[in-house]
Amino acid sequence: MQEKDWNVLVRSICSSDCILVLGPDIAVGTAELGAENKCLVEILANQLAKELEDRVDIPDPNKLLYVGQTYIDKMSRMDLQDAAAVFYGKTVGMTTKVHEDLASLPFYLIINASHDHYYKSALINSDKKGINFNCYNFRGSEHEITHEISRDNPFIYYLYGMSYEPESLVLSENDLVDYLIRVISKNPRIPSYITTEFQKTHKMFLFLGFGFKNWYLRILLQVLFGESGSRESRSFAMEQFEEQDLYSQQSIAFFNINTKFTFFMTS
Repeated sequence: MQEKDWNVLVRSICSSDCILVLGPDIAVGTAELGAENKCLVEILANQLAKELEDRVDIPDPNKLLYVGQTYIDKMSRMDLQDAAAVFYGKTVGMTTKVHEDLASLPFYLIINASHDHYYKSALINSDKKGINFNCYNFRGSEHEITHEISRDNPFIYYLYGMSYEPESLVLSENDLVDYLIRVISKNPRIPSYITTEFQKTHKMFLFLGFGFKNWYLRILLQVLFGESGSRESRSFAMEQFEEQDLYSQQSIAFFNINTKFTFFMTS
């Protein structure tokens, strides 16, 4: 990032015009969770695949949605959601240096696209006055937000569910399809506060490890941004893209044109 990028980002954060979006790629494991410096989704996928190794051959044990679907086919969704809830429940009270550094900044709204509790734990360890959180439950009812949200009272929204509501977790290919149908049909609705913030064209977004190469994010962000027209502010996305990956390059081009995203690739 150039100095002008940092200046724009810092001003946006300080003026409460920047929304932080945390993706699964920055949620890494620890020795207690079975692996260090590896994404939690991969660790969980590996553990689930290991449980199934006597029943079925899984060509790619790192892909959670694929492994999760196989797990449901061979076991049940109840088994899958309980295993995931236990796994992510272990991250309650845990955090990382990255999440601690982010929690020290005055973000008022944090969208967590992972199921972990690292950022919440980091906020609890900080000097914030109040911390609130909720999730989108594609199998449940609507949850509106009624409490105050500010830099001193930040709000974390778990976009794909959280371990406190195991049935809300998006863990398999079928879950993802059902989730997208529910989001698009607004049944249940994403809280109006969240969609309103996304549709304010002057708002900036900082995406960290969101996974823009995944096709379904085009649909999800289209729903969140709505028909708000061209955006007034740039947004920044830090992603682990392979430079030779054609689909990654196409994704970058798509979001650059449609949403004024500036991508920074990390290895």
